[in-house]
Amino acid sequence: MDIEISINDKKFMTKSGITILEAAARNGIRIPVLCYLGRLKPIGSCRICVVEVKGIKNPLPSCVAKVKEGYEILTDTEKTWNVRKMVMSHLLLEHPLDCPVCDKSGECMLQDLSFEFGMTTQENERVCPDRTHIFQSDLIEYMATRCVLCSRCIRVCTDMYGNPFLQIKDKGFNGYIGLKGDDSLQTGSVPSKNCSFTEIKSDINYLDCYYCGNCVEVCPVGALVSKPSKFKERYWQESPFSSVCDKCSAACRMEYYRYDKDESLVRTVSLFGGYLCKAGFFYEGIGKDEGYYIQSPLVKKKSMFEETSKKEAVNEFASRIESISKKGGMENTAVLVSPGISTNDGFIISNFVRNILKPAYFDIAEPEFYRINLDKFKSIFKNEENFDIKTLLNSEVMLYIGSIEDEIPYVSYNIMKAHREHGGKLLLINIKKSAKTGFTRFEDIAYVRQDIELSSVHDFLNGLRLNLCDCDSEKGDEMVKSILKADVVSILIGDYPMSACNMDDNFVVIKEISDFLRNKEKISYIFPLIKSFNYRGLVNSGLNPSGNSGYDSIYSGFNAGKIKNLIYIGDPVNDYVTKELIKYAADLEYLAVFSSKTGILSAMADVVIPIKDFLEGRDSFYENFEGKTINLNNDFNLGQYRYDIMDILTEISDRLGRPFNHIEDELLNFTNSLKTGDVVHYNKIKHRSRFYYDTKSNMLY
Repeated sequence: MDIEISINDKKFMTKSGITILEAAARNGIRIPVLCYLGRLKPIGSCRICVVEVKGIKNPLPSCVAKVKEGYEILTDTEKTWNVRKMVMSHLLLEHPLDCPVCDKSGECMLQDLSFEFGMTTQENERVCPDRTHIFQSDLIEYMATRCVLCSRCIRVCTDMYGNPFLQIKDKGFNGYIGLKGDDSLQTGSVPSKNCSFTEIKSDINYLDCYYCGNCVEVCPVGALVSKPSKFKERYWQESPFSSVCDKCSAACRMEYYRYDKDESLVRTVSLFGGYLCKAGFFYEGIGKDEGYYIQSPLVKKKSMFEETSKKEAVNEFASRIESISKKGGMENTAVLVSPGISTNDGFIISNFVRNILKPAYFDIAEPEFYRINLDKFKSIFKNEENFDIKTLLNSEVMLYIGSIEDEIPYVSYNIMKAHREHGGKLLLINIKKSAKTGFTRFEDIAYVRQDIELSSVHDFLNGLRLNLCDCDSEKGDEMVKSILKADVVSILIGDYPMSACNMDDNFVVIKEISDFLRNKEKISYIFPLIKSFNYRGLVNSGLNPSGNSGYDSIYSGFNAGKIKNLIYIGDPVNDYVTKELIKYAADLEYLAVFSSKTGILSAMADVVIPIKDFLEGRDSFYENFEGKTINLNNDFNLGQYRYDIMDILTEISDRLGRPFNHIEDELLNFTNSLKTGDVVHYNKIKHRSRFYYDTKSNMLY
């Protein structure tokens, strides 16, 4: 319902139930804030956003006060500015003057507000409690002297996980952010006068959380800092570009920030108020020196690498391929392609390998069950392989079948959001993967949890099907009763069963369960989850083995000593697969690696040819776990020594005397077929991003 209010003597129609801050922002009126962040529940703790309302004695915090019919709101009066300046004065009493060495300098809300409020002098005596190190962490540094106790870090942790790892400790000037559940006060070794902090103890608490980094991202000052990014740049010396994270198939939107001087990656942030996980926020390339990337083509001579030119590296590779072919060695040769390769590059590689190299073995460097199960799923669940994971939020019951050690973080976040905001019940069928279970995101919210072995999945699902068909909503165990009482049920098939076993019979049972629920006029969603980045895109590019030449056959060939030569294309992304390859690499007669980053596999190779990194890919296509095609134009330029896959494979084919020119027309047709589909374009390069304020909508996020 619309109501009429006035702001600064101007009348507006606005929706009832929204806050004064939202109403003002929607009508282009800015109110300064500090603790407020649109994606978090407001608490009105800082009082920077106070406004006057005629007829009400005291100023109201606009971020929590709701509009009412007839409200006459004043945002720019002497009284409101006096309150704001008083609040700022108290914050600055204990804030250190270390802006020259603070990583937040230049994009600090406290700096901006101090300048806006004209806070050039401080009348009161400074209070500086020495509380530099409250908790220990390898990735996050907390500088409590800079903290303004806005509680953003606590609230974002609550929003992500429901149960935060942090909380405010002590009171007043002695307040600080500490670990939840820890009542010991810890600080620097020399407490200031009248400070309640005690001398630092030897048993300092260690922050043991998921390290998603969101607390660092939302901090309005420099109190929480990413250690990998610390002292790597100044905000005015960096350039961002929009892209996605390539660490799993969720492909979360984020911005990469590079240092203009040397094109190095200095930090990442989520876009549009989204969330990242540890792999995204603490991206492995942040702060890496030149040794992180392969600097030039390398050829091994007498067990030592020698830098060489692209032409020499191509000649060396082609000569070895010719020699292997003449001896009939292609029957003992395998080609593995990293799932991090783009879909269009996968199309090129597939054609090159099949038509030019013609090895006996060829596949994506991921378990073959991914492909087998995805094909089976498509045949059993018609037109359900593509989905929108956000439909999960409508679920009353979520049945998760998989290992809690291998969940996709973005899926976990949506599970927890459905539980927290909509009351969805999580029924967790945890397939045990190892004896020791790691830290997981959603096991503690499970309404029912059942731990089973991988070999018992079919029997368990079949038993669940029989119990559902034989029981009513008042009988049976809690899992059966919960499913029967729900109107909307989501079934999530985790990455572990999708990659570790043949799910054919299990899919049949899950289909029967889904059909049973739909016949009961219930809504049933099915989500097959594949965590490997762009695996689905590479399968659709035609990168599929023929006969017994796939991933499983390759490892059988390694074990039998049949495979003597290996060509690996792309950056290794699966630690388990890479470790397995390393075990066999020493026994190979020939190993060639086409990669952008240094690693153990490239160190063991006979020839290394650097190809462009994911961050350098232009007009590249990828497919996420939902089946959405993504088009990217990444903006890094890491050096002239890195080569496009199309160019390098064309040169090799020319050197082998096997023309590869026809691929250009075929690639154009394939790319056009991708573009005609439902493509999400993430190629807008932005000049600058302030994550906490959207100047177009005047809203904070």
